[in-house]
Amino acid sequence: MFSGLTDLAMRRTPLQALGFYLAYSFGLVIVLAILGAVVGTVAGLVFGDVAMAVNKAMTAFGAISAIVLCGVLATTIARKRNLLSGINLVLLVLSWTGPFLGVFIGMAPVAILAAQRSE
Repeated sequence: MFSGLTDLAMRRTPLQALGFYLAYSFGLVIVLAILGAVVGTVAGLVFGDVAMAVNKAMTAFGAISAIVLCGVLATTIARKRNLLSGINLVLLVLSWTGPFLGVFIGMAPVAILAAQRSE
């Protein structure tokens, strides 16, 4: 289920795609939370004790990072496996737009793309 998580060129079975989805989704949430805390701390030091500025900096950083990371991951998988046509392009676009609703929604098309057959 969790085998070959770092091999982005690997075609996954549905169970492996589920493991890929879970590992990368929770991994992204943890990494973004840590990075958001660092950005929030830096924003707190720069702006002083302004809670709203710190909160906005952490939220903006997390949202932008989720969009970029999900999109880059999907684009990398599509390029390595030659999946740049047909319905796979729809999945690729969804992976760039889905994270606007959160990491767990943004990673769903990435996991589906990881289970697609190469053309």
